[in-house]
Order: sequence, then C-alpha cells, then structure tokens
Amino acid sequence: MKIFRLVCGLALSAVLCFGANADRDQQYNDWMKTFYQTKDAQGFDGFWRNLVQEKWLENETAVAPIIGFVSQVLRQYPELIKGRLDDLKKIPPSQLKTCALMLWYSDTPAAKKILAQIDYRVNEPVPSIGDKKIERPEDLDFCWGWFFATGDTRALDPIISALDFGKYAGALKKFKASAQTVADRDAAVKDAMFGAARWSLTANGKQDPTVSAHLRAARADAATPLARKQALGVIVQKLAPAAALDAGSVGDFGATVCATADRDWKKKWTTVPENEPFQSTITNKLRRGETVTLLLTFTNPLPAANGKINVTYDAKLTQPNGKVNEMKNLFGADGDVTGKKLTNVFLVEELLHLIAEPGDPAGEWLFEFAVHDLNRKVTVPLKLTLTLTE
Repeated sequence: MKIFRLVCGLALSAVLCFGANADRDQQYNDWMKTFYQTKDAQGFDGFWRNLVQEKWLENETAVAPIIGFVSQVLRQYPELIKGRLDDLKKIPPSQLKTCALMLWYSDTPAAKKILAQIDYRVNEPVPSIGDKKIERPEDLDFCWGWFFATGDTRALDPIISALDFGKYAGALKKFKASAQTVADRDAAVKDAMFGAARWSLTANGKQDPTVSAHLRAARADAATPLARKQALGVIVQKLAPAAALDAGSVGDFGATVCATADRDWKKKWTTVPENEPFQSTITNKLRRGETVTLLLTFTNPLPAANGKINVTYDAKLTQPNGKVNEMKNLFGADGDVTGKKLTNVFLVEELLHLIAEPGDPAGEWLFEFAVHDLNRKVTVPLKLTLTLTE
C-alpha cells in the first residue's frame, strides 16, 4: 500500500455539530470501551467513586472485567493508585482480594511495594495476557477489560481460543436431562463459554474496527486451527460492513474522517459556498491502482494567545494480515485564525493518499487516527475501515 502525504492548507466554512446526552451508566460504559483510544485518565476519578459507592468491588460475579480494566489503567497511570489503593489497611475485607489483584496485574513498582505489606504474590510474575487460559466465564470478561484499557489485541486471543469449545455445542441445553456428572457439568460450562465468546466477539467486532480487523487476521492466519477458523468465519460474516465515515469530539473540539476516490474533491472543496456542506462521494472500498484520499477535518480548535492554532494527528494502519504501520505527528494546522469562525470545518494540511498495490492483501484495512488539539490538550480518536477487493 503506497501512502502519500500532501500539504494542502485548505479550509471550508461549514458547521458541524457534535455531542450526545447519555445517563451515568452509559457514560461509564462508553468511557471504558474507548479508553484505549482516548486515554482519558481524568474520567477515572468519577469511575472509581462509582465502583466504591455501588459496591462493585465486592461483587464477585461482576468484578472480573473491572480487575482487567483497572489494573491496566493503573499500569499506564500509576499515579492513580495514590489515595485509592496505596493503604491496604483501609480497604474493607470484602474488597481486599479484588484490590490486591488490581495491584498485582498492574505490575508496577508502586503496586509491588504496596503488596509487600501483605506479602501478596510478591515473587510471582504476572503472565502475558496472550497466554491467559479460559477456564471460567469470568476469564472472558477479564480479557475484555484488559483490551478496553490497552487496545492490546493479544487480550483478544484467549477469547478467540474459547471458540474451540464449540465442540461442546448443545451440552448446556442437554445438561438438565443428563446424569449431571462432573463431565456433563464441565461440558455445559464450556458450551456456555463458547456462546459467550462468540457473542462478545461478534458484538464488539461490529462496534470496534480494531476487534474486527483482528478477527479477520486470526481467521486468515495459517496457524489458526481449522475448527477455530470456521467459527471465526461465522462471526466475520455477521460484522458490519466497512465504515465509510467517522466523527467524534472531546469537549468543544471535533474531528471527522472519510475516504473519497473522487478526482475532483479539491475543486469541490475550494468552491463550495460559505455555510454550505461539502459534497463529495465517499467510499469504503479500495481498488488496486485507484487513488483514495482520506479527508481528515476538524472544527473549533483553540487559538493560543498569539491567535495561532496547533493541531496535529497520528495515524495507524492495520492490514488484513495483522501487520501494523504507524505515522506520528502529522501536520494538521498551526496558522493564525484571528477573525475566522472556529466553527468552520478545517481540513488538515498534510493529507494521506492511498494506492493499493498488487502485493497488498485483500480484505479490511483499518485506519485509526488520533487528532490532537495541542492548545486545548485534547485528542479525538477516529477510525475508518476500507475493504480492498480483487
């Protein structure tokens, strides 16, 4: 895949609106599921207070994803331990095991020092998440929590491995009428885990292109067992088609990305009347030899005291075979916007142009963007998936 960068320096006067209302639970759920993209550590304080107040840390049937998630947030931001988990003597006994596991899995020097106070797993190394064995339904939830905190697709591999339990399909339904031996019970549990893994991979694969791309890569991997490939094939068929556009915002700063194969997009962009939307044909397809331009825009950047804005972005490309390419600190804009409407839609000045070459693998190509308003100190995550067809 050839990727070209082009500096344009164009802006369009059109208004986009961002933002949505959600109740508290939905907000926390969304915050968790997008944490690895936004790295919004400021939201942790309210999230933690809610865990304590609602006694989630005492709920053994629901705590697995919280342990996986919180431990990896603490690994990235160990300063969040202070005032919450740094004095285990103040932790209620009903919460102590959960809190100790969070600290242990965080695997930070600060956490190890705290755990030494109670001699908890002091010399026991934390295993790689990719080696996690799925032995209980809670193990699936633990891996999802880990993934949402980190975006590490190795956390998806144990969940995918649970598809091997498909050989026990039907055992749960038959359990009541069976002799209910230990073997019958074990088969029923494994059937339940198979169903949970299949459902969660499908549901999250529909919503998260990173999950979707990893499922496709696992299916294409020659090392993946045949039965697992077949189960992955059923899941992949249910995933949503490639997204042709994505938009998001953090606070007042918003960003949008779409792909176009329109050769006249620049002419249309520069001639559109003020306050009218830009009209261009967007695509979710790549065809070999065809040039596709990724139109990345932003709105309402914060000017500094000198009137200048400072916007950059990072781009990450995941191929259908799992290979990753990353580009950092691409040029968005740093000009003087004194007198301009900041609700206008600005096009980044360093655009990405794609040409699919003969050796590129067919399938879904995932593009992830992190658009930074450096003056406002916020980042908007965006995703775009384009399907390369033969």
